[in-house]
This record gives sequence, C-alpha cells and structure tokens, in this order.
Amino acid sequence: MPPSETPEFSFRLQGKVIEYLDSSGRPLWECDLDRIVLLAEFITDDPRQTDHHFLVFWTFEDDELHRALATARAEGASEMLRGVSELWNAGLSLELPADSSAAAGWKSRVLWPPELAGHDYLVEEELPPATWKQKMRRRIAGPIMQWFPTEEVSEYLRRFKPDF
Repeated sequence: MPPSETPEFSFRLQGKVIEYLDSSGRPLWECDLDRIVLLAEFITDDPRQTDHHFLVFWTFEDDELHRALATARAEGASEMLRGVSELWNAGLSLELPADSSAAAGWKSRVLWPPELAGHDYLVEEELPPATWKQKMRRRIAGPIMQWFPTEEVSEYLRRFKPDF
C-alpha cells in the first residue's frame, strides 16, 4: 500500500481480544479468542464490491451466536492471524487468492476449528421467487442466488445454538 494511502480498516490483537478498527482507530467490533467457535475466509467476484476477500468470525456469547465480518486486506490482518495461530497452537493462513481477478466465482474455506479446517464454508443456493415481481425478474434475468454456510458448517454451529 502506498505510504500516502490510509488503510480503511485494521486489526489489532490485544492479549486474547481481536479488535477490528476503522480508519480513525475506533473499534467497529471486538471478539475474545475464547469465544470464537469458527473462523472462515471467502472471496467473491461480485463487481458491486470493492473488497473481495473477507474473514468471518463466529462467536458464542450470552447463549447467542454472533457473526463478525472483516476485510482480509485490513492492515494488520497477517500479524493478527500469526498471533491467533500462536495462541491457538494452530497453523492459520489465508489460502484463497486475494486478487479478485484470480477468483472465478465465490470460494470459501474454514480456517478453524481444526475438525473443519480446509472444508468449504459457503454454498450457493437459489432464492425461490415469492412475489410476482421476483418471478418476472427470474424469467428475464435468471435466478437470484445467495450464499449460506454449508450444511456441515450449519450442523457444527447448531451445537452451540440448536435453532441456527
């Protein structure tokens, strides 16, 4: 990144807490490593988005699952992952191509927990049309597709929240 360009977002690992900060250093969210139940990465080729590589942190707190999303190109992302790897004694690394031009569609993978590491995180599903406008749109432009956690990931998350 050129020295004159200020990063839009950054990570900071404070002890066992990951902080995700905006460009002025204000926390957007934070999560305690002891509460993270799943960590994944995904890339998208969505032309409407400027960022294409993301990290997803699932935590379980106060009997609820929470999802936090962050750009994988945030300043300090590599250092944060190295620190988390050391604390968890796990070899966490981003393996999906960071360059969206290298991405042919969406790709995803679980980084942690070890039992799911390397498995797909997301699956594409068609959103069935519910209104006449959606049905007309489908006839003209094709189906509306959305991405959801795979059944394997959903089953794992249901261990924490059965109605997930």
